[in-house]
Amino acid sequence: MKTKYGKVLLTAVLAAVLGGCSSGGGKPVILLDAGHDLQEAGYTAYDPDLELPFVNYEEGAEDAGLITEAAYDEALTAELESLLKATGQFTVVRMKDADDTMTMAQRLEKIDKENPDLVVSIHAIHTTEQGATAPLICVEPPASNTHDASFAAGSALQAHLYPAERESRLVYCYYTPVRPETWQLHIVPADDATDYGEETLEIMTGNSAPVVQIAMLSMHSHEDLEALASAEGIRQTAEMIRDGLTDYFADQK
Repeated sequence: MKTKYGKVLLTAVLAAVLGGCSSGGGKPVILLDAGHDLQEAGYTAYDPDLELPFVNYEEGAEDAGLITEAAYDEALTAELESLLKATGQFTVVRMKDADDTMTMAQRLEKIDKENPDLVVSIHAIHTTEQGATAPLICVEPPASNTHDASFAAGSALQAHLYPAERESRLVYCYYTPVRPETWQLHIVPADDATDYGEETLEIMTGNSAPVVQIAMLSMHSHEDLEALASAEGIRQTAEMIRDGLTDYFADQK
């Protein structure tokens, strides 16, 4: 169960014309969003036995062994930013600096301001499973004006994100109200175009750009953390995302 941040903005969305209205000097503009920050750390886990690159393990430290979604999101986003820039094919913009905090309303304003060709938001999930979990690639629901671009980008990413070992899932992410200010995440396979009449992820509403949200690991899966949140796991994941995005934009030409 997850408490939903704020209310979904119900402003109308404008269709984005890929390659035709970005501000990247002829290059596709990718806006990268590390989904959480120091003020809203997201999911947390505790494991002093995992030597991850972004966790404080100093003896006596209060946060020794504490692993936050925010730290993982930032580590993966930073690595992806570096790899995308190295290709020379994209203009890469960060939603915010690593130490900044940003509300959802500010994120939507940033998207409208930057007018990117694609927004990629990095997250983690929480499950009760202790083994390896399948990454989730959330795309915009069928009713969205930018659904087709979001779906195409998500499909390209799915083809690259651990296709053999973890078989990432392409999905729609809706929220079902449970009680006041609390929602249950409702995940639907992306081949299900049913109008459920439910709200979706806020970053996918009220802006003019297609969005994909990638949730690579479960914060409560030791196997996920060991494999995917290690320095090598972060590098490999970023390379797969880069390759998926490269394929997606090659198809748009």
